[in-house]
Amino acid sequence: SHAYLQWGQRKGARNGRTGADRVFPLSYMPRTVTEGAARWAFLARLGIKPSDKVVSFVGSWGKTHDLQLVLDAATALADRGDARFVLAGDAESDPEMRAGLAALPNVTLPGWLDAGEVAMLLSRSDIGLLPYRDGAPQDLPNKIFEYMAYGVYQIGTLRGETEAVYRRTGAGRAVAAN
Repeated sequence: SHAYLQWGQRKGARNGRTGADRVFPLSYMPRTVTEGAARWAFLARLGIKPSDKVVSFVGSWGKTHDLQLVLDAATALADRGDARFVLAGDAESDPEMRAGLAALPNVTLPGWLDAGEVAMLLSRSDIGLLPYRDGAPQDLPNKIFEYMAYGVYQIGTLRGETEAVYRRTGAGRAVAAN
Protein backbone atom coordinates (compact mmCIF):
# COMPACT_ATOMS: atom_id res chain seq x y z
CA SER A 1 0.00 0.00 0.00
CA HIS A 2 1.06 3.60 -0.29
CA ALA A 3 1.17 3.92 3.49
CA TYR A 4 3.51 0.92 3.80
CA LEU A 5 5.68 2.34 1.00
CA GLN A 6 5.97 5.66 2.84
CA TRP A 7 6.75 3.82 6.09
CA GLY A 8 9.54 1.86 4.39
CA GLN A 9 10.97 4.98 2.82
CA ARG A 10 11.04 6.70 6.23
CA LYS A 11 12.71 3.66 7.82
CA GLY A 12 15.31 3.63 5.04
CA ALA A 13 15.78 7.40 5.19
CA ARG A 14 14.86 7.70 1.52
CA ASN A 15 13.18 10.88 0.45
CA GLY A 16 12.24 9.96 -3.09
CA ARG A 17 11.29 6.94 -5.10
CA THR A 18 13.76 4.73 -6.85
CA GLY A 19 12.86 2.06 -9.37
CA ALA A 20 12.31 -0.38 -6.49
CA ASP A 21 10.11 2.00 -4.47
CA ARG A 22 6.63 1.12 -5.56
CA VAL A 23 3.42 -0.52 -4.43
CA PHE A 24 2.93 -4.20 -5.15
CA PRO A 25 -0.78 -5.07 -4.83
CA LEU A 26 -1.55 -8.05 -2.63
CA SER A 27 -3.61 -10.94 -3.88
CA TYR A 28 -4.53 -14.48 -2.96
CA MET A 29 -5.05 -17.38 -5.33
CA PRO A 30 -7.97 -19.46 -4.05
CA ARG A 31 -7.91 -23.21 -4.31
CA THR A 32 -10.60 -24.83 -6.40
CA VAL A 33 -13.26 -26.42 -4.23
CA THR A 34 -15.41 -29.09 -5.81
CA GLU A 35 -18.78 -30.21 -4.57
CA GLY A 36 -18.91 -33.76 -3.37
CA ALA A 37 -19.20 -36.15 -0.48
CA ALA A 38 -15.74 -35.35 0.90
CA ARG A 39 -16.54 -31.63 1.13
CA TRP A 40 -19.87 -32.21 2.84
CA ALA A 41 -18.31 -34.74 5.24
CA PHE A 42 -15.67 -32.16 6.19
CA LEU A 43 -18.29 -29.45 6.75
CA ALA A 44 -20.42 -31.85 8.82
CA ARG A 45 -17.35 -32.64 10.94
CA LEU A 46 -17.19 -28.90 11.67
CA GLY A 47 -20.83 -28.98 12.75
CA ILE A 48 -21.98 -27.00 9.71
CA LYS A 49 -25.48 -27.77 8.49
CA PRO A 50 -26.63 -26.73 4.99
CA SER A 51 -28.92 -24.05 6.46
CA ASP A 52 -26.30 -22.51 8.79
CA LYS A 53 -24.89 -19.03 8.52
CA VAL A 54 -21.16 -19.65 8.91
CA VAL A 55 -18.91 -17.13 10.66
CA SER A 56 -15.21 -17.99 10.34
CA PHE A 57 -11.86 -16.96 11.67
CA VAL A 58 -8.80 -18.68 10.23
CA GLY A 59 -5.41 -17.79 11.63
CA SER A 60 -3.12 -17.43 14.58
CA TRP A 61 -4.57 -16.54 17.93
CA GLY A 62 -2.05 -13.76 18.38
CA LYS A 63 -1.71 -11.06 20.99
CA THR A 64 -3.16 -8.48 18.61
CA HIS A 65 -6.36 -10.49 18.06
CA ASP A 66 -9.44 -9.70 20.14
CA LEU A 67 -11.05 -13.10 20.51
CA GLN A 68 -13.08 -11.85 23.48
CA LEU A 69 -15.10 -9.88 20.94
CA VAL A 70 -15.75 -13.13 19.04
CA LEU A 71 -16.69 -14.93 22.28
CA ASP A 72 -19.16 -12.15 23.09
CA ALA A 73 -20.74 -12.35 19.61
CA ALA A 74 -20.98 -16.16 19.67
CA THR A 75 -22.50 -16.02 23.15
CA ALA A 76 -25.10 -13.47 22.02
CA LEU A 77 -26.07 -15.72 19.06
CA ALA A 78 -25.84 -19.10 20.86
CA ASP A 79 -29.62 -19.56 21.06
CA ARG A 80 -30.30 -18.88 17.37
CA GLY A 81 -29.54 -22.37 16.11
CA ASP A 82 -28.53 -21.23 12.62
CA ALA A 83 -25.25 -19.40 13.31
CA ARG A 84 -22.11 -21.56 13.38
CA PHE A 85 -18.79 -19.97 14.41
CA VAL A 86 -15.71 -21.86 13.22
CA LEU A 87 -12.43 -20.59 14.65
CA ALA A 88 -9.49 -22.39 13.13
CA GLY A 89 -5.95 -21.95 14.33
CA ASP A 90 -3.83 -22.43 17.40
CA ALA A 91 -6.47 -22.47 20.15
CA GLU A 92 -3.92 -24.18 22.41
CA SER A 93 -2.05 -20.89 22.69
CA ASP A 94 -4.91 -19.43 24.76
CA PRO A 95 -6.42 -22.22 26.90
CA GLU A 96 -8.75 -19.89 28.81
CA MET A 97 -10.27 -18.44 25.64
CA ARG A 98 -10.41 -21.90 24.10
CA ALA A 99 -12.40 -23.19 27.09
CA GLY A 100 -14.85 -20.29 26.92
CA LEU A 101 -15.45 -20.76 23.21
CA ALA A 102 -15.61 -24.56 23.39
CA ALA A 103 -18.39 -24.34 25.97
CA LEU A 104 -20.73 -22.71 23.43
CA PRO A 105 -23.03 -24.93 21.36
CA ASN A 106 -22.55 -22.83 18.20
CA VAL A 107 -18.73 -22.83 18.13
CA THR A 108 -16.33 -25.29 16.52
CA LEU A 109 -12.59 -25.18 17.19
CA PRO A 110 -11.01 -27.51 14.64
CA GLY A 111 -7.40 -26.46 15.31
CA TRP A 112 -5.11 -25.90 12.34
CA LEU A 113 -6.57 -26.68 8.92
CA ASP A 114 -4.59 -27.50 5.83
CA ALA A 115 -4.95 -25.33 2.72
CA GLY A 116 -7.62 -27.56 1.17
CA GLU A 117 -9.68 -27.54 4.37
CA VAL A 118 -9.37 -23.76 4.66
CA ALA A 119 -10.65 -23.51 1.10
CA MET A 120 -13.63 -25.74 1.90
CA LEU A 121 -14.45 -23.72 5.02
CA LEU A 122 -14.09 -20.29 3.44
CA SER A 123 -16.02 -21.27 0.32
CA ARG A 124 -18.94 -22.08 2.65
CA SER A 125 -18.52 -19.10 5.00
CA ASP A 126 -20.87 -16.14 5.05
CA ILE A 127 -18.73 -13.90 7.24
CA GLY A 128 -14.99 -13.82 7.87
CA LEU A 129 -13.77 -12.18 11.05
CA LEU A 130 -10.76 -9.92 11.48
CA PRO A 131 -10.97 -9.26 15.23
CA TYR A 132 -7.98 -7.08 16.10
CA ARG A 133 -7.39 -5.24 19.36
CA ASP A 134 -7.48 -1.47 19.37
CA GLY A 135 -4.04 -0.23 18.42
CA ALA A 136 -2.99 -3.40 16.57
CA PRO A 137 -0.12 -2.58 14.21
CA GLN A 138 -1.59 -4.46 11.23
CA ASP A 139 -3.10 -2.23 8.59
CA LEU A 140 -3.66 -4.53 5.62
CA PRO A 141 -3.29 -8.12 6.84
CA ASN A 142 -3.25 -10.87 4.23
CA LYS A 143 -6.45 -12.24 5.75
CA ILE A 144 -8.42 -9.51 3.95
CA PHE A 145 -7.31 -10.80 0.57
CA GLU A 146 -7.68 -14.47 1.47
CA TYR A 147 -11.29 -13.89 2.55
CA MET A 148 -11.96 -11.76 -0.55
CA ALA A 149 -10.64 -14.55 -2.79
CA TYR A 150 -13.43 -16.81 -1.51
CA GLY A 151 -16.10 -14.10 -1.63
CA VAL A 152 -16.47 -13.97 2.14
CA TYR A 153 -17.96 -10.77 3.56
CA GLN A 154 -15.73 -9.44 6.33
CA ILE A 155 -16.31 -7.84 9.67
CA GLY A 156 -13.12 -6.36 11.02
CA THR A 157 -11.97 -3.96 13.68
CA LEU A 158 -9.06 -2.39 11.81
CA ARG A 159 -9.41 1.18 10.64
CA GLY A 160 -7.23 3.11 8.21
CA GLU A 161 -6.41 1.32 5.00
CA THR A 162 -8.53 -1.73 5.84
CA GLU A 163 -11.60 0.43 6.29
CA ALA A 164 -10.80 2.21 3.02
CA VAL A 165 -10.59 -1.15 1.21
CA TYR A 166 -14.00 -2.08 2.63
CA ARG A 167 -15.52 1.22 1.50
CA ARG A 168 -13.96 0.97 -1.96
CA THR A 169 -14.85 -2.69 -2.59
CA GLY A 170 -17.91 -3.41 -0.45
CA ALA A 171 -16.04 -6.51 0.81
CA GLY A 172 -16.67 -5.82 4.47
CA ARG A 173 -17.35 -3.50 7.30
CA ALA A 174 -15.18 -2.02 10.03
CA VAL A 175 -16.64 -2.03 13.54
CA ALA A 176 -15.31 -0.72 16.83
CA ALA A 177 -12.74 -2.79 18.68
CA ASN A 178 -13.20 -3.51 22.40
